[in-house]
Amino acid sequence: MGMVKRLDTLDPAAPYDELGWLDEVVGGARVVAIGESAHYNREFYLLRHRLLRYLVERHGFTAYAMESGFVEGARAGAWVRGGDGEVGQVQAEGITSLMGLWTELRDQLLWMRGRGVGWYGIDTPGSNASPLPGVDAVLAYLAEADPDNPVDTGPRERIAAFAAPSPFSAPAALGTYLQLDQAARDEITAWLADLSARLTGHRLDYVRRTGPEAYSLAQRAMRLTAALDLMVRLVARGDQASMMLTRETSMA
Repeated sequence: MGMVKRLDTLDPAAPYDELGWLDEVVGGARVVAIGESAHYNREFYLLRHRLLRYLVERHGFTAYAMESGFVEGARAGAWVRGGDGEVGQVQAEGITSLMGLWTELRDQLLWMRGRGVGWYGIDTPGSNASPLPGVDAVLAYLAEADPDNPVDTGPRERIAAFAAPSPFSAPAALGTYLQLDQAARDEITAWLADLSARLTGHRLDYVRRTGPEAYSLAQRAMRLTAALDLMVRLVARGDQASMMLTRETSMA
């Protein structure tokens, strides 16, 4: 079988005849990775949508995961399963890093809605520029799981002082972070470590109070938020390579 296959169409609604060779490639796999050579490219959005339809309708796949915020992805995940709201709002709030601002992705979301196909983000929160969505998700969970032991939110306010509201302001956010002294940076990291230890140490109690799924989601949000904090620290030290490795392993 050749390594390169030419496709005659990227139309997601086109018949699957020219994709028949993929049956052998997919086989009995339950996870299929779809790569791309560039972000924000119309053709790759169309290709992913076309392949998603094929995998769902021919092979029974039930979930789609994208390089977008895990925490924010809960919004898109709820919507494709019939939740309230407009698709444009979901694109803006449920998909990060500007990955949702495309007509082609809107069409994919509309197709997924009501078909039993889950949507999941896998990336760090806040478009890799703000820990706040992850922090707030963890704090909200702890307020439900352990209401008698409130969390000191002082470090959250210090995070808010440098958190970027969008990817476009990430350079300015890093500049603000660099103005923090080492003690302030360490305080934030230690606070996140304390939250993580609390989640892990009280696992049995929290699972009993909230259920295993809610606990698992909070743990994942915590890990990705801590990873983003480490990424920022590494960038501040000029270690871009380790920052990229941290991000890649956090998404795995």
